[in-house]
Amino acid sequence: MQRIRPLRADVSAYSSQGVSNDLVEAIAEPDPEWARALAAQKSALMAARDKDGLLPAMHALYAGDHQLALSLLPDDAALTAPEAAAFGRTERLRALLDADPKLARRWSRDGFTALHLALFSGEEAALRLLIERGADLEAPSRHRTIRGVRPLQTAAFVRECGLAEILLDAGAQVDGRGENGATALHSAAQHGDEEFIRLLVDRGADPTIRDDTGKRPADYAKEAGFAKLADRLS
Repeated sequence: MQRIRPLRADVSAYSSQGVSNDLVEAIAEPDPEWARALAAQKSALMAARDKDGLLPAMHALYAGDHQLALSLLPDDAALTAPEAAAFGRTERLRALLDADPKLARRWSRDGFTALHLALFSGEEAALRLLIERGADLEAPSRHRTIRGVRPLQTAAFVRECGLAEILLDAGAQVDGRGENGATALHSAAQHGDEEFIRLLVDRGADPTIRDDTGKRPADYAKEAGFAKLADRLS
């Protein structure tokens, strides 16, 4: 079983707002012990989807409890391509892509591509497979509250520098803009992620680029309390 690495960022914005059953409610509390007990008593709940099409395991993943998410994952046969990518179920993902190659470029019901979710969870094998199968490296997210985020920005959000390098090697735009005009460099600066910033700048990222409000990456760093980094980016 592959391990989902803990994210080093606030992922609360990704959590669904609705509660569809007791298991999802236990995840939202959060009460992992209750969630595991419910899943043991009513295993069918693990495959029950909410109104957004989300499995309980995806709720747990978005809430940042990766071990709980793994423990709530139903059989691979129940997983969609984005879910298989999110949990590193590469053989399931491969089988789905073999049956329908267009899945590499489609969005999940809650608005993310499989590529976004492979990045979100740090799943390198799934990421490479999706790139090999023609995933859109610039596809913006369509989530109701997290819109217009490009895959490279997702990598910056979860601070996955190695996966970002794979994306860039595959041809991702280093200065690709999100819905608000921000780039991955803005996000890395906001997190004070110097390793990620070095990668982007080395690949040609423009530190003077401004988002739709006129802010540069240095402004993001300064507002987040990274004054020295802001000075270096200025």
